[in-house]
Amino acid sequence: MALHAKTTAKRDVLPVKRKRPEALTGREREVLELIWAGLKSKEIAQRLKISVKTVEAHRANMMKKVRVSNAAQLLNAALQEGLIQIQSPFPASSVDARLHTRQPPRSLKR
Repeated sequence: MALHAKTTAKRDVLPVKRKRPEALTGREREVLELIWAGLKSKEIAQRLKISVKTVEAHRANMMKKVRVSNAAQLLNAALQEGLIQIQSPFPASSVDARLHTRQPPRSLKR
């Protein structure tokens, strides 16, 4: 007598949902901001008083969490997710004033 095990066809199995990436830790956010500022791993390590290997580990962990394969993609994803922001070197009011009072280049003046 054969045992009748309950089996399901592949089409009946629900797809495995990918787990949402974990949130970045505070230290990872610090490293991310310094990467965004253009610092190299050695400079980040010196500033945070950690080893270069630790900086690289933080970068690798962030890339894994965000599911990207390089630093450019990491920064792009961080911008899209609002983890980092582009900041103007000028206060908003001075930028508005400069835009409204902009003069044409001297070569175009008569």
